[in-house]
Amino acid sequence: MRAGPAGPPVLCALPCTPLGSRLPAISLIQPTRKQLTPAVTAYSTGAMTTSPASNRPMRYIQRIDNAHHTWKVALRRKNKAMHKYFPDTAYGGMPQALAAAIAWRNEIEAKYTTADYALWRREQVPPSNTTGIVGVYRGAVVKKRGGLLKKFYNWQGYWTSADGTRASRSFSINKYGEDQAKTLAIQARRQGMAQVAKELRGAGSKPAKAAKP
Repeated sequence: MRAGPAGPPVLCALPCTPLGSRLPAISLIQPTRKQLTPAVTAYSTGAMTTSPASNRPMRYIQRIDNAHHTWKVALRRKNKAMHKYFPDTAYGGMPQALAAAIAWRNEIEAKYTTADYALWRREQVPPSNTTGIVGVYRGAVVKKRGGLLKKFYNWQGYWTSADGTRASRSFSINKYGEDQAKTLAIQARRQGMAQVAKELRGAGSKPAKAAKP
């Protein structure tokens, strides 16, 4: 903290280097004043959260005050848990350490907003999958026929498009038979994902939507 021209000490909005001290070198994506100020406010008002929501300034960041006073950043990407501590003493104070924590988190998030990461997310098998094939499942629709409700079974291929919306194609087992309907669903999924890959990789530097498959 530093003393303002008048009134009580105030938090530095951006990292401040105390006279006679040296901070660890930081070559990360530094937070802007707009990013850092809400984060400091969230901590000082007790509104901290580790929620991953992108509009949360303190996402993935936790404050620890026990034997050591430090910020902790913890998140998971590609099934790998990553965490790092930012002690106040190592960075010249609480706000400077927070700035370093935000910078490190920003760098990790930026690394995993690429097209390759978005495609990797779409190829992960969700817990609800029962076929062993990502984006392909056997389902049924209920329709009214001759005054009676009947189940019609189908195989469906689905995928998450480049803009994050869900797309799908279904193939009737009554029409194509069990094996062919399944094969067509697999082909539809592959074709859909090929188009998604083309669109994402052609998006240049725009952040890719990393929605689940």
